[in-house]
Amino acid sequence: MGIRLNFKHVSLRKKLILTSIACLVLPALGMLYTTGVYSKIIIREHTLGKARQSLMIVQSQVESILEEMVSISNFVQFDPEIKTLLEEAKESPVAARQLTTRLEQIAGEKRDLRLTLLTRDGRAYSDYSFYDFEPQLFFREDWFSRAEHLTAYETLFLGGLENYLPPLYPEQKYVYMTARALTETVNKPPFAYLMVSRTENTIRELFAGMEEDVFLLDENNRIISNRNPDLIGSRFESVLPREVPASPEIIQAGGENQLFLSLPLRFSGWKLVSVAPYEQLTGKLNGMYRTMLILQAMFAIGFLLALTYLLRRFTRPVLALGEAAKKVESGDLSVRSNIRGPDEIGRLGRSFDFMLESHRANPDASEDGAGIKASSGNGDAAGASSSAFSI
Repeated sequence: MGIRLNFKHVSLRKKLILTSIACLVLPALGMLYTTGVYSKIIIREHTLGKARQSLMIVQSQVESILEEMVSISNFVQFDPEIKTLLEEAKESPVAARQLTTRLEQIAGEKRDLRLTLLTRDGRAYSDYSFYDFEPQLFFREDWFSRAEHLTAYETLFLGGLENYLPPLYPEQKYVYMTARALTETVNKPPFAYLMVSRTENTIRELFAGMEEDVFLLDENNRIISNRNPDLIGSRFESVLPREVPASPEIIQAGGENQLFLSLPLRFSGWKLVSVAPYEQLTGKLNGMYRTMLILQAMFAIGFLLALTYLLRRFTRPVLALGEAAKKVESGDLSVRSNIRGPDEIGRLGRSFDFMLESHRANPDASEDGAGIKASSGNGDAAGASSSAFSI
């Protein structure tokens, strides 16, 4: 109530200035707030979309590598020449050599691709030297019992295994492998087992250059590929404990928001997971937004100052006219506003000065007019009294 009463006593000039400023500032603040809210939403959606697209590209590349290994297994399983050579190699060293050559041809020019054939009677054939590794040792591996129970067209995927061959490079410490039980028909037992392996760095190289930290996990959430080879074999939960997520794609970890995305692979329940600090991914966009916000604020402040200056200048005649009226009210009839111009304020100032000049030129007329009005008022009062007494 006090504010309302105080506002009533504010001059017209100040009311115009304050109203104009309020009409500019309030919508500007609302616009900046709305822009800020929607900008954060747009930045978040853009960042999520970009991260998801990057992970989908890696997903396609990893699936292509695994699909190639499955295709090689299918080719070996249904190649009649390999089946014939495998039978003849029992008694013919020439056939055994031809089988080894055939495996080398299938492996092609991929230096990290290795093929191993194991028969049920303990014979082994491969595209690598037995001096580097004795293939019969696969029979002792824990996972081989699972390979023995595979159906005709089922493939066992294994990841995070230590390289059983001397690595060509230090980064080839781990391998991932597929195992297949080769059978002629569904009802017959397998006549051989095929192992196809590639070094883990083949997949790891796909993660290079990405802003996100990408993990390849097996069906048990065990890390089988990452840019940091020391993490291979660890549980994903031990590397990045997941707390209550802020949203389906953002989790709290290490005291900061982490962008968390996961995409499944088509093989053996494996999946790709990418993790990256949310502020790191949105830093560039947030910087652009802050720059834009500062520029908008500077333009708004500049326009506000210009508007205030122009309003004060345009309403200066109103202030002068008010000061002149105040002096006339106090009895100084010699004052003049000296306001001239083609607009309404100019015409009002000219009329105000003309009225004062007229009063100064003929002060008696003004006094006579006042006396006539007073006499007329007294006469009316007397007439009213006479009427009252006559009644």
